[in-house]
Amino acid sequence: MINTESLKEYLSHGSGINGDWFIEDHGSYIGCYNLFETMNENGYYDGVVDFQLIIPKKNPEEFKLHFQGRRSHYYANKYMLRDYLEDCFAEDIRTILKETV
Repeated sequence: MINTESLKEYLSHGSGINGDWFIEDHGSYIGCYNLFETMNENGYYDGVVDFQLIIPKKNPEEFKLHFQGRRSHYYANKYMLRDYLEDCFAEDIRTILKETV
């Protein structure tokens, strides 16, 4: 079962996901908020992508990833982050579902 404690333990951190997770229970879904710091080809941080992960409690594998604001959309598109982050979170959720059964 997906809950805020299991998410705090298993959601990815590092490799760009450098903020602290802020997790809220909204009844039928859980909202998870964090940021991704992008790096340019020279290895310097050049942007911050704020994002929200919406995880339905009944079907967690149907989560949605939302980028917050124009700046976040710009950097997410520039560095093609959607597929990368969705793959990371899909694996995190599969692990949680396996571990908490």
